[in-house]
Amino acid sequence: LSPSVSFLPGPLHRLDRNTSGIIIFSKTRLGAEKFSSAIRRREVQKLYLALVEGTMDGPLRLQDTIERNRKAHVSVLNQDGKGGRLAVMDAIPLFARERYTLVLVDLHTGITHQIRAQLATHGFPLAGDTKYGGSPLPLQTGYFLHAYSLRMEHPVFEDMPNSIIAPLPELFGKTVASIFELDYHDLYKTMQRLTEDI
Repeated sequence: LSPSVSFLPGPLHRLDRNTSGIIIFSKTRLGAEKFSSAIRRREVQKLYLALVEGTMDGPLRLQDTIERNRKAHVSVLNQDGKGGRLAVMDAIPLFARERYTLVLVDLHTGITHQIRAQLATHGFPLAGDTKYGGSPLPLQTGYFLHAYSLRMEHPVFEDMPNSIIAPLPELFGKTVASIFELDYHDLYKTMQRLTEDI
């Protein structure tokens, strides 16, 4: 793009460090304003895939008050309900086997470390997320959290698709396929079918 003194392209939302997936940039100030406004009005549905510890038997609606502990660099649930910000998400299990579940997260609010903190507090820490109580994964470092899809019922611009999907990174996909004994090449199609109606 030609340089501009009035606008510098940049990300319009954020992903936690070590989270893969979709992030939107705008080429113009108008695009930035319109997309940011759509996010504030909750017209953009954000779906994440998370590999968690534990067996999630059915969908969960999680609604908590979250505070940021800046000294420890973690987000914690506020038990007394005073202060903090409202955090809301739906967690839908896609595959479960032994001690792991692959969860689709429909994120309704966007707070730092929200998915990691809420799932951990409710007994489903991200596998490998030692900061929030998860156990290390064999032969892996870190956790698996992926911004899988952005959906808009009414796209911000005419030439913008209603849905954007980011396939799983190869390591995430192979790990999931191995844990749940799925064929790696069929995994993406299976997930797409499972998430179509959500």
